[in-house]
Amino acid sequence: MRRSRPYDLANDGFADATWRGRAGRACLTAGLAVVGWTLAFSVGGCLLASSDAWAGWSPAGRLVGSGSFLFNPVPVVAFDSRGVPWVEYSNESGLVVAALSSTDHLIDRQPVPDSQNAETALLSTNQAGAGVLAWSYGTTTPADLLGPAGVAAAPWRPGHAVGHRVVLAKPADNVLDAAAVNRRGTSEVLWTDTGAGAKSGLFAARLVSGRLAGAQRLGPTSEAGVGQVGLSPGTGGGFRASWRLGVSSPIPSAGAPGASMETALSTSAGVFAAPVSVPWPGSAGAGFLHTEQTVTNARGDQAIVWDQTGAPAGTVTVYASSRRAGRPFSPAQQVAQATWPTLADQHIAAVIGRTGLVTMMFTQPSEYPAVRSATGEIGALSGQAGARLGGSRLIASNEIPGREGPFLVLTPRGRAIAIWAATQRSGVGAIEAATSTNGAVFSIPKIISAATPTAPECELPGLLSAAGTDGALAGWTCTPIGGSGQQVNELARFR
Repeated sequence: MRRSRPYDLANDGFADATWRGRAGRACLTAGLAVVGWTLAFSVGGCLLASSDAWAGWSPAGRLVGSGSFLFNPVPVVAFDSRGVPWVEYSNESGLVVAALSSTDHLIDRQPVPDSQNAETALLSTNQAGAGVLAWSYGTTTPADLLGPAGVAAAPWRPGHAVGHRVVLAKPADNVLDAAAVNRRGTSEVLWTDTGAGAKSGLFAARLVSGRLAGAQRLGPTSEAGVGQVGLSPGTGGGFRASWRLGVSSPIPSAGAPGASMETALSTSAGVFAAPVSVPWPGSAGAGFLHTEQTVTNARGDQAIVWDQTGAPAGTVTVYASSRRAGRPFSPAQQVAQATWPTLADQHIAAVIGRTGLVTMMFTQPSEYPAVRSATGEIGALSGQAGARLGGSRLIASNEIPGREGPFLVLTPRGRAIAIWAATQRSGVGAIEAATSTNGAVFSIPKIISAATPTAPECELPGLLSAAGTDGALAGWTCTPIGGSGQQVNELARFR
């Protein structure tokens, strides 16, 4: 089936104006509307372009001096008070923090002490530049991802040596969940002890001036476990922690006892109050939970997106639900549904703005032949927290043979930026991007990777982070033909 090629930075033009929807139905250009500065192509009922259709992506460049640096495992990025991005990544010696220059060089590298057995790593800074590094570590070298894991953290300030390691939890059944720094410079780290018995639960530790200032158990686990743990600075100078509790497979129906979203608020000193419980929205049918994402803004508005299999039998269904702060979740809304075996190509992502505007994206193949070359659709919905999301808008209709994405991020000014991996007609695996100034109408996708026929496999997961007030930094890895030769790390910036 034919695939339309989006706007190509290298060729500076459109290669094809034909877009195809479900079951091969062509979405043909029917009109062009200009409202203020907004351009919107109405294509068979599918909105394809918005006011920033021509804005901002720089051509991709190669990350220079990266050595063993790869976007898999995924590095994390934080920005200092001058807006310089810093990345945390791992090599043979352990964790490293390095600045990313404007010419895509890794500079001012700082090794993280005693991090040789690091597994999962997190990095966070506040607007003043105070930072914290947190990581889980194993008991063997290289780390055994299935073995016991401890949790450690270290204070850090961009441009300075990383501080001494502080052990927060000794090796056990620990999973590192989240880390954040508030405006006072107090750091908070969350992890889950998934073991059985009284020692299990969700835990928080706070660091002040590089020293452990206290730790507390936020809540117990359940037979179904803890998931979707989130942590962010709150509106009053403290922290907001949230987590999902008691959601098992099969997924509980709406209002089922024990299935909830928990929220706990802390003082500016980092001490959490007792959590507040809100029933999990549930869904129709008892399907099996596959992927999910929970997003929360500073005032406590939340949105949950997930997909489940087997309800009805032989299907995968995407749902969404949201709520205003202090209110229950809206009834689960069915967003999309496809027949098996499309699970590998089903991906979801969501963001929520400071005003409660929810933006959701998802991919779904329109058909699934024996050979995995289906034409897949990337759609978007939006709406205010607590209300139903607006009807699906087609962002792209591309060949996406099992690749990852979309990944979605929101800038402080409310611009939604998405990237995903796709396959061009030439067979080159490209990275594509689309943006939206209002969270609802997205630009025509652009190819932002610099893949070549000699290194055609550009893949995600990679790196996507909001940068500055209205930009983004994206990264990914391209692999030479046959997997032989050195992998290439690429970066692109949206300004």
